[in-house]
Amino acid sequence: MSSDCNFTGTHNILFVMLLTQSTRKFLQVTVLEDQNFYLYTVIVVSHLYLGSTLLSMPKHEPFTPKAISNRIKAKGLQKLRWFCQMCQKQCRDQNGFKCHLTSESHQRQLLLFAESPGRFLGQYSGEFKKGFLDILTRQFGTKRVKANTVYQEYIKDRNHVHMNSTCWFTLTGFVNYLGRTGICKVDQTEKGWFIQYIDRSLEERREKMAKKVKMDMDDEERMRDVIMKQAERARERLKESGELEEEASYSELKKSDDQKIEFKLPKMVPVKDKLKPLEILSNAARSSTDRKFDKPSTSKSVTRPKSALDEIKEAEEMYKEKKNRTRCWLHPGIVVKIISKRYGERLNNEKGVVTNVKEERFACLQLLSDEDTTVTVEQKHLETVIPALNRTVLIVNGAYRGQKATLESVNEKNYSASVRICEGVIRGRLLENVEYEDICKWHGHSSALRVKIVERKSEDWKDATKRETMDSMSFELDRLLETSLPADLENWKIQFTGFKDLFARFLQVKPTVSWNQIKPLPEETIKPYSDLTEPSMDKVRSMLSKMVIVKLNGGLGTTMGCKGPKSLIPVRHDLTFLDLTMQQIEHLNLTHDVDIPLVLMNSFNTDQDTKRALRKYRNVKLSTH
Repeated sequence: MSSDCNFTGTHNILFVMLLTQSTRKFLQVTVLEDQNFYLYTVIVVSHLYLGSTLLSMPKHEPFTPKAISNRIKAKGLQKLRWFCQMCQKQCRDQNGFKCHLTSESHQRQLLLFAESPGRFLGQYSGEFKKGFLDILTRQFGTKRVKANTVYQEYIKDRNHVHMNSTCWFTLTGFVNYLGRTGICKVDQTEKGWFIQYIDRSLEERREKMAKKVKMDMDDEERMRDVIMKQAERARERLKESGELEEEASYSELKKSDDQKIEFKLPKMVPVKDKLKPLEILSNAARSSTDRKFDKPSTSKSVTRPKSALDEIKEAEEMYKEKKNRTRCWLHPGIVVKIISKRYGERLNNEKGVVTNVKEERFACLQLLSDEDTTVTVEQKHLETVIPALNRTVLIVNGAYRGQKATLESVNEKNYSASVRICEGVIRGRLLENVEYEDICKWHGHSSALRVKIVERKSEDWKDATKRETMDSMSFELDRLLETSLPADLENWKIQFTGFKDLFARFLQVKPTVSWNQIKPLPEETIKPYSDLTEPSMDKVRSMLSKMVIVKLNGGLGTTMGCKGPKSLIPVRHDLTFLDLTMQQIEHLNLTHDVDIPLVLMNSFNTDQDTKRALRKYRNVKLSTH
């Protein structure tokens, strides 16, 4: 083989690169004629052999520092202080983390975080809490476990949310939060903090099951109790009438041999004499109308016992009464009467129609005597109105609240009435002994009333608003007066009365304009734009150097759906008002070589957000205040 191989020139390297392992070993033991070629070939072959050996080297031995480092890097369990949550980037050492902090991508993420830090903190805190509780509930359930054990299981996930990006600085703070919110039971021992998850879903299921069983048992027990009560009452009535004999007391059967055996038959029930034919005819001739005019019997009348159905109906009525009875009985469309002199002598004993109910306490009334007058009266100064018989009333409180009925009769002694429901599914049902306070005369919303309410003049509306303001203020002052000491009551009452009079005079005064004090502007004050002379560049620079730009930078409020300063509202191309303002002022400063300051009038709520937003304009030639 050595005689056939004649290697010269640059073909040596190509040949060596194509050598197999067996050929490399053969060349090492073969002596070639060309010594230079042999030396060069051996060097190249040795390098190739060394490279293949390094590539085919086995992994590091277990538990060596390099193996442990590789295993830690593979799991992602590196130092938390070298992890950037905003960029989702884990650095292996301090140098890499420092380089990442100065990168452009990290700076962009910081600008996003500066715009709304609360949102990002809340998001990361929620994700951390959810992941931590998932580990706790799935792996440990409701067992008592060390908090650090759960945390070590949680951070095994490569993509977990790090605690340094949440609102909790330490694991102790997070554990205390779980204890305060009632999510876990927390206790501290000398071994550390221990937590135990409270399974609310299990308690809810138990409560629902207990309620269901109780409802089923309530129905059965209610029927059983009703039947037992009826049987007990029937037994007592039979005992009182003497028809039920007392139960015999039985004893042990011990009879002597000489005792006679006796048999006692029950007493015979006396049979009434049969009626004669004439008596039958005379009794049949008596009508039911004749019987109701008979003299009342002097014997003791026996009341008819309640059946199970009657008692169930009575229980349902009590439940509806308790459910539908409220403190506010005012309804739009009813006629009420003012029974207080608090609103003036003229309005005392006046009747009006309720057009609106405010805060479940105040009623807007339209007087029947003067339909153009409206007044707001508190409920405690009103009473219901009972109409004539066969008129429509509205049940304003109680079990049948909101139902319209017809007045059947009035019991003046008991201050109650009987009404019959005239609409709905229970139409025709008669309700007896309904108190005066639970029914009221129904006026309804006539077309004329609706037109007057809708087309009320602006002056009337203003007057009504002023009266409502006066009534509300008087009500609050009266409540405040009730909290004063008895010794100072008279003094405060005089001061509050004077304040009411002063406030009433303030409401009565209407805005006026003194035209004699208003003078027109001189003719030369306002000049057309075309007549203005264009200043020179030096003059423009001197004028701009005296200029200050002031912008209001408060908030718009939550009603407009905007949170934060006005200047941070996006306008176009993702640019905010502040971005456009900065560009315009910077253009003026660079064009005319001036320094026009920008003054932002922040509010208390927008000051911090504005300061964070101004950090990205550090390289802009502009001074902000």
